[in-house]
Amino acid sequence: MKWIKRDSSTTIEQVIERNSKLSIQELVVPKPDYYIENLEIAADLVNDAIISGSPISIYGDYDADGVTASAILYMIFEELGYKNVSVHLPCRFNDGYGLSEKAVDLINEGLLITVDNGIAAVEAITAAKEKGLTVIILDHHLPREDGVLPPADVIVDPNALPNSEFNSYCGAGLAYKLACSIIDNSWFQKRISTLAAIGTVADVMPLIHDNRNIVIEGLNNMNKGIMPIGLKVLCEILGVFNFDAEDFGFKFGPIINAVGRLKINGATTAFEALTCDDYDLSHTYAQKLIEINEERKEAVSIGIDACEQLIAEQCLFGDNPLVVYTTKEERYQFPEGIVGILAGKLAETYKVPSIVLTETEKGFKGSGRSYGDINLKELLDKSRDHMLAYGGHAGAAGLTVSQEKIEDFKFDIQSKMEPISDIDTDVIFYDLELTSTSDIESALNELKIYAPFGEGNPRPVFKISNTTLVPKAGAFVKRMGANGQHLKMFGSNFDIVAFDSTTKYQDLGEPLTIDIIGKISENNFAGKSSVQVEALDFSRTENSVKSSPLADMIASALRSKGMNK
Repeated sequence: MKWIKRDSSTTIEQVIERNSKLSIQELVVPKPDYYIENLEIAADLVNDAIISGSPISIYGDYDADGVTASAILYMIFEELGYKNVSVHLPCRFNDGYGLSEKAVDLINEGLLITVDNGIAAVEAITAAKEKGLTVIILDHHLPREDGVLPPADVIVDPNALPNSEFNSYCGAGLAYKLACSIIDNSWFQKRISTLAAIGTVADVMPLIHDNRNIVIEGLNNMNKGIMPIGLKVLCEILGVFNFDAEDFGFKFGPIINAVGRLKINGATTAFEALTCDDYDLSHTYAQKLIEINEERKEAVSIGIDACEQLIAEQCLFGDNPLVVYTTKEERYQFPEGIVGILAGKLAETYKVPSIVLTETEKGFKGSGRSYGDINLKELLDKSRDHMLAYGGHAGAAGLTVSQEKIEDFKFDIQSKMEPISDIDTDVIFYDLELTSTSDIESALNELKIYAPFGEGNPRPVFKISNTTLVPKAGAFVKRMGANGQHLKMFGSNFDIVAFDSTTKYQDLGEPLTIDIIGKISENNFAGKSSVQVEALDFSRTENSVKSSPLADMIASALRSKGMNK
């Protein structure tokens, strides 16, 4: 694996400005208020519905953004003591994404609020208006390609209307903004800000401008213990009490998503868990969510192994885009709810856009994930005649292909792919180099100024040379994970976490001095904080003193006793 410095940046500040495409002032001090077109009109419509006693129906989505957004809207009416409210969350398998005419048939009167969907549901909302419903669309997706907007009473969608100051909110962010417009109660706003922050990070929104405000507010409140009861109980069971934005993306987002990926009406279960205000019942919900997430992890692990086997058996190496599918006759069939995760992992591994499909009664249904700057939606547009349905954006898409056309689709989309230069998959880019491990703590302190990190503001990557491992509790390294596949290595003033790296470390001869490419962060556990480096790669330090003779003797003794295992 080759390590290459990304550019000539010499300071953390320069890297942050390059990554975020903002000045430090613009990033760190965003405006406190951003204008959102039609938001106040939507708030007035909600208040009118409450005053008139109209039934209010919330129609959300089955992912983490849709669930948290729906929970925020529901909590508005809960806070106001308004009971004439129902929430409808679609089933990924039976209903698919977005508001349908079938869903509208179940709503007879009153106000319909779509959240995290609706902007493309022209026919369904036309049907809703014909029934006499009042309709608010609260969405962040792009409208249909033909530019036709649904005939809703109010549309709040910064990506469909031109006058909002910021257009990268998610559904939960917009729901939070609407809630703050309706209820001027700081305690209520603080509690729901946590859900808006989770939705923002989980939906991979850029953490700049107003999203930065939302996520920082949510993080601050969660770290003070201010959050809905259902979320607080989930944190307690997970044992997480200090939070950063990465927790939202890697812990809470996947847990909320998992139940909708694997279970019929799973999104409703996640919604009930977040909105439950009974402490004991919240424990039951939280345990269920965590158990289902473990099922999801196992399904993804098995699915990746199956993908790799199919790639090898069918000689798909070098395919661009990579298209992997299983039929009902295959010895393993991908669960429909995890195909997007599988596609994302294949794209990361093979450095090409990847599509994973599984056979259903409606054809081969699946998801694609892009790689680099390739626009996946535009690529699919070129093969539209070979699909029954598709939709998405530059980075991700969903699609359905008939059984008869699956191979034709595969050939066609690969033929439409523009030639690109060979991608060296054995390269890791880093931003800055630290020549001394004593600089790690000061680097972390500076990084805290620019947090939270995530989409639009990625955490910088460092090269850290000549890191000497030291024994801690009788060992230089500690194995982690169910199969001991992960490593924690101990530096003098920080720990190094290296996922799926036990075999690599052994193959290198278990060196005591290593060079690292990784990300610096603060690990908070059991009320204690420590400096941590997440290693993206590491190697044996060459041409340096590996350790002292005493350290070598201790290491040899520990290895002979198996204490390093």
